Amino acid sequence: MVHSAVQNDGIASECAHISVITFENTATQVEELKAVDDFQPPKLSAGGGTSFGAALRKVVECAESEVRRTEGGEKDYKPCVYMMTDGAPTDSDWKSALPKFKNYPWNYVVACAAGQQADTTSLLEITDKVIVLANATADSMAKFFNFVSTTTTTGSHKGDGANQVIQDAYDALPPAMKP
Repeated sequence: MVHSAVQNDGIASECAHISVITFENTATQVEELKAVDDFQPPKLSAGGGTSFGAALRKVVECAESEVRRTEGGEKDYKPCVYMMTDGAPTDSDWKSALPKFKNYPWNYVVACAAGQQADTTSLLEITDKVIVLANATADSMAKFFNFVSTTTTTGSHKGDGANQVIQDAYDALPPAMKP
């Protein structure tokens, strides 16, 4: 859904790059950062553990090594993070990864708490944009991925105005989808 929406938008498909990092007891980059046209969505499944710290460290590590900046960097798009979890942090030291994650120059960070066991309190320590899918049904998941598609494609047209696009899209979500 996200992949096709971005791929079908001329500007977004030229600007957007996608990477996928999964996290259970450890974090693994299952898709390196690549242009949308070169991206093949991987099959994902939920497993054991929810290592927030490993996930935060891995996304910063990948961004630092894979995001290419032009000289001066003034016209560069900043990376965006969409984090989805169905649980609570299982690593007791996960907050030690927060300072470096929060200091990275992300354009925006959106988290999704999917299901009854998802810990919105911890996600709110990572970002103020948390989407709640209390019952992770096909319909609620479709709404989340529609949000991701819309914010990614529209945000790529706005450059520095992307934060307002994200805020507007977040504000438009039904109250039941916010903590």
